[in-house]
Amino acid sequence: MADLQYSTDNGSTYHTLYSFRISKGDAGVHVIANVTARMRAVVTTFQLRVKQSSSFSGTDSQAWALDNFAVLGSGPQYIEGDFDSTTSCNFLAQTGTVKPFQSSGNALTFSGNATSSVGHFATSVPVHVPHVSTVTSPAGVLFEENFEPVPSIPGTYWASIQGGKIALPDCGSIDSFGTGLAAVFTLAGSRYIQTKPLDLTNAETLSFKIKIGGEGGCESAESGEDVVVEYQSSGSSLFVEMKRLNYNAYASSTSVVVSLPVGVRAASTVLRWRQLSNSGSQFDEWAIDNIRVTDVVPVTAATTIFSEHFDTAPTTPGLKWQSIRGGSFATPDCGSIAASGLSSRAAFFSGTGTRSITTQPLDLSGARNMTFRARLGGTSSSGCETVDSGEDVIVEYQQVGKTTYTQLKQLAYNGYTTATEVSVVLPFAAVSSATTLRWRQLSHSGAAFDEWAVDDIVIKGIGNTAMPSYILSEDFSPTPSFPGSSWDSISGGSIKTPDCGSIDSTGFSSQAAFFSGTGTRYIQTVALDLTTSGTLSFRIQIGGGSGCESADSGEDVVVEYKIGTSTTSYVELKRMSHNGYATAQTVSIVVPRSAKTSSTVLRWKQAKHSGSTFDEWAIDHVRLTSTTSSPSTTITIFNDNFDTAPSVPGTWWAAISGGTFKTPDCGSIDLPGYSSQAAFFSLVGSRYIQTQRLDLTSAKTLSFRVQIGSTSSTTCEQADAGEDVVLEYQPLGSLTFVQLMLLGYNQYQTAKTVQVPLPMAALTTGTVLKWRQESHSGADLDEWAIDHVSVTGVQKLLTIFSEDFDRFPQFPGTKWQFISNGNVTTPDCGSIDVTGYSAQAAFFSGGSSVLISPRYIETVGLDLTTASTVSFRLQIGGGSCDRPEIGEDVVVEYRTSGTTLFTQLKVFSYDSYQSPQTVTVSLTNSSKTASTVLRWRQLSHSGKGYDEWAIDHIRITGTQLISAIPSLFAEDFFPIPTFPNSKWLSLTGGSVNIPDCGGIDLAGYSSQAAFFSKSGTRSIQTQDLDLRTAQTLSFIVQVGGTASSCDSPEDSGEVVVVEYKAKGSTSFQAFLLLPHDAYKTATAVTVTLPFPSRTRASSLRWRQLYHSGPGFDEWAIDHIRIMGPAFDRYHVINFELNLGSSSTQQSSSYDVRLEHSIDFGKTWALAQTDCLPYTSECTQSLLNSQYPSVLFTNWRRVTVLLASSAISNNTQVRWRQPTTNSTNTWAIDSVYFGVQCPGFCSGHGRCSNATGQYEGLVCGGNSDGQPCAASFIYNNKAYTNCTRDGLQGIDDELWCATTANYDKDKKWGYCICGVCQCDSGYSGKSCATVTKILPRFLKEDFESSLSRNKWAWVGGGTIGTLCGTV
Repeated sequence: MADLQYSTDNGSTYHTLYSFRISKGDAGVHVIANVTARMRAVVTTFQLRVKQSSSFSGTDSQAWALDNFAVLGSGPQYIEGDFDSTTSCNFLAQTGTVKPFQSSGNALTFSGNATSSVGHFATSVPVHVPHVSTVTSPAGVLFEENFEPVPSIPGTYWASIQGGKIALPDCGSIDSFGTGLAAVFTLAGSRYIQTKPLDLTNAETLSFKIKIGGEGGCESAESGEDVVVEYQSSGSSLFVEMKRLNYNAYASSTSVVVSLPVGVRAASTVLRWRQLSNSGSQFDEWAIDNIRVTDVVPVTAATTIFSEHFDTAPTTPGLKWQSIRGGSFATPDCGSIAASGLSSRAAFFSGTGTRSITTQPLDLSGARNMTFRARLGGTSSSGCETVDSGEDVIVEYQQVGKTTYTQLKQLAYNGYTTATEVSVVLPFAAVSSATTLRWRQLSHSGAAFDEWAVDDIVIKGIGNTAMPSYILSEDFSPTPSFPGSSWDSISGGSIKTPDCGSIDSTGFSSQAAFFSGTGTRYIQTVALDLTTSGTLSFRIQIGGGSGCESADSGEDVVVEYKIGTSTTSYVELKRMSHNGYATAQTVSIVVPRSAKTSSTVLRWKQAKHSGSTFDEWAIDHVRLTSTTSSPSTTITIFNDNFDTAPSVPGTWWAAISGGTFKTPDCGSIDLPGYSSQAAFFSLVGSRYIQTQRLDLTSAKTLSFRVQIGSTSSTTCEQADAGEDVVLEYQPLGSLTFVQLMLLGYNQYQTAKTVQVPLPMAALTTGTVLKWRQESHSGADLDEWAIDHVSVTGVQKLLTIFSEDFDRFPQFPGTKWQFISNGNVTTPDCGSIDVTGYSAQAAFFSGGSSVLISPRYIETVGLDLTTASTVSFRLQIGGGSCDRPEIGEDVVVEYRTSGTTLFTQLKVFSYDSYQSPQTVTVSLTNSSKTASTVLRWRQLSHSGKGYDEWAIDHIRITGTQLISAIPSLFAEDFFPIPTFPNSKWLSLTGGSVNIPDCGGIDLAGYSSQAAFFSKSGTRSIQTQDLDLRTAQTLSFIVQVGGTASSCDSPEDSGEVVVVEYKAKGSTSFQAFLLLPHDAYKTATAVTVTLPFPSRTRASSLRWRQLYHSGPGFDEWAIDHIRIMGPAFDRYHVINFELNLGSSSTQQSSSYDVRLEHSIDFGKTWALAQTDCLPYTSECTQSLLNSQYPSVLFTNWRRVTVLLASSAISNNTQVRWRQPTTNSTNTWAIDSVYFGVQCPGFCSGHGRCSNATGQYEGLVCGGNSDGQPCAASFIYNNKAYTNCTRDGLQGIDDELWCATTANYDKDKKWGYCICGVCQCDSGYSGKSCATVTKILPRFLKEDFESSLSRNKWAWVGGGTIGTLCGTV
């Protein structure tokens, strides 16, 4: 055995990343291990060590070797060791020798007894990988078990197995690779397998394959013989169930994916698979295999590619569906199977003949997962007949170009008698640009028997960028051309089904490149651009099978490369031994740096063979991946290592209590290379630390290091039960904190790094994070510390240019300059559109010849300075169109301002795009100018009607929009709007008038609202709105009421739902449910708009699901607001107040209160509460906003800094005197409500509305009022004035950087603030300059009336004597 290990502390400690077995006589073990999220989160410098974990002694015949060692990222390799030279400069230390090993050239070879105490090893130089954290990489595997080789139990990972063993399952292999070994349970008594405690702090998903009884000769399990997946937390003796696997639902091998609950994500968690009961030995057998725990969020958090909820009956054939047979779109006779809040309509099957529903070909090129709800038959009380054996429903798919379907999932007849959500991981073969899906019942007993239904079908994925980007992808179906676009030649073989049998993966054709002829046997590519290549993989079989002769010694197959087409010398990449591939295997090879050129030829060749039909071999599924990463990058939003003690309150932190910034008494919890300071808590009173409001709209993950107590009582006292630390967040506009994670008192006695995915509710423009200890026993007891606090996210890609050709663009126009020998129409070859769009595209089929009539489309000059990629759909020939020939390729090219020549970006081969494909091209730096023209052009064609091609769905994306402006929406239904208009598309089942239940308006508004009480559908729908910068939707609603004139809904189905329809979609998605009995009085509702709704053309709809007819179940809405981001700077209320001098007013009952509301006046609170001294609720000493009458007998200016809880998109303020009488008089004047003035006017002036741009002073932002820099760099561009560019200018406001380089320092502020009007004797932008002569001393003996020249005001007192003279 050998281990691949890593160290993040310069070799002091090592952690095993991957273990592998080296057996005598092995042809070689190829190891690929992912750099885990844990490694990326800790440091960007680490060392790797390959170490022999079990010793042996002997001669070279018992030796082992290391070769072709590489660390790869998204671009260049970071280190590489092929040992072809006699030095090994990438390794600091090793116990081996560089010399030839077997027949593979030089390698680092180990043999005999190691002199090192750790055995044979090789340790790399430190690897610095600055790009690793930004790569969209495969799932980081935290734990993996394939039971090959057989693990020790108990051993490294497994604690025990009971009632089973590691063996080949009696019912047949459930394995997807390898020899088929699994954990098999067939014995009497308890049956389970249990891990040792695992560090699952960063875990997200658990996946495995399982089979329970069923196929292959095993007895079927019975009711109660389910298998459960459980976990046990540290310190607990109890196991908690997280997934139950029904006894009759896994009769065939099934992949299961579980999203791990929060309780599993701890540093010491035990996993267990257990059967609840069994009938004895050899009964109710089950097996598991291919277990993986990963640190990647499951695809259920990804974007929706396809959805169908049957809310309205779709047309067949139509955009989504080809056909439905033996069924209809209706509420099932057995009752609705829809998810809560959705329509009860489903695809329901109860007719005669074939029963099936089939989609149109769908673009699933980015798909990963499909979910749907299903029910087969029902229970005795449901109204549907029970389905019988053999009447299962299967889900299947059909690949593009195929005539047969492949089964994806079988729904057992007795496993879905109640509505069940089904989740299916889509196989690679189903992930294509034109995949058809079908649900079909195998048999049934006739009309109204064996009914079934499906609903709520959702396919999710992460877009085309989630699929590997291939430089070469070949499945040999259809048969490629030799020579052609990918292959140069083949010798001694042909493209056919191998005589030894197919080596294909499931779902592909059986064709391969098969070699059995005389002479030299090889297949060779054309020259390929491998500059961005990553790995080469393929399937291969040498000999073996039922009809092939076994190869002999020396009849190996090699894959090799050469540079350029003129050279004849090849370099070997990998040798496949003649006797190591008798069964088909997948081989993966890291492309070495020396092969990464713009003109590399690859060749597979057999060194020798014994003649025709001897020593046959075959290859298939050739994939050459590109490491070009997505332009989305990981960004750090917030980071503090406490290397220097931060100011509190300051830029990042609002408050700290019960702690300070120092080296913890328990010892440093820092990472290597950082100071030992942390936020350490050991004092009396409340213990917490709280951030300022942070913009987390782009955030994904919060990480930090934490230690609670210690394992050694001599340094820090151990915390006790109940003395946990909680991590909380407070979203913008909320007054309460929400728990994000509980850090158990006994789980962090040594320092650990914690990573927490941030929930959607925390992703606001002003979220507060807080760490708080629930209780402690006093000073220097139950201490704790945090350090290395970091919030990271993804820099969002924004669309700079888009074109779907749904409407006919102008030529020339705002987007396009020219189109030549083409037009915007449905292509003759068929639509290339994605689901939900029109069939129109830019289609080219005209012209007599390319010289006289070129075919192209050309944009106007575009600002691509912030662009990253251009993507589009492309088809060349195919369908009913003429097939192009060699040289009739299409290119995308560009030219910049001042030039007439175009530069090529990419060529698209004439024979590779005969079906529509989505293409993404990275823009070069030279193409990113302020005026770049793009052109799509065909290099050659044969005239009108020949060699047609089409493009559609063009997108240019980048990291920011220029001058993005928020879209806002407001409707108070006064005056009465017409329908349709610029805001509203339709209103049905209602009208705009005074509701029968009474007005629901706010004070000062008309009593009109949108009121619904009529027959038919009741809904109101907006026009398409630009919601790209929207954040919140608010409105007032009443459903039913308490008045006798108003009928209230009585049925739970008479609810109102709020829905959205995103751009390009044909269906609405519900995101808010208003229960029938919860809004009987007018209620203000504010909700965050879901991210998928924020497109440039989204429609909102309020709709009642059903009602009892005219005059029943009425409801109304009013005061609708859609708002963008809240301001991120201080807001103030500045006013002058005089409460008069009447003696009747000199009591607290006549005080005036300044109050605020953020829910349209439903509730009111003081605009500012007391804050003396600092508390967790505020950051500076402030008095509350209740003004005593005794202090305001004359005019007095007041400036109120609004608390964060008062900042919203709906803030109102009011001045209110609770008690009054006939003589009571008071007044306010000079009111200002807005963003702060510079320096709050230093207390010597009042704010007024902004009138223009200041030269220097700023407000808001994160620079504490520092002035603008004279010039600054933003996004690699120089500025000398304030600008609206970028995300800071999203409110169309001017901003500037306050240091010379914003890209580096990220310091900025707004340039337009409130304007100070200074008092007499003061001047300057902040009224800080004194222009009058101030008194040099103050003398007062109170022997006469008070002088206003000496005293500004006096409250609650008068001149007099008290108990004699003083």
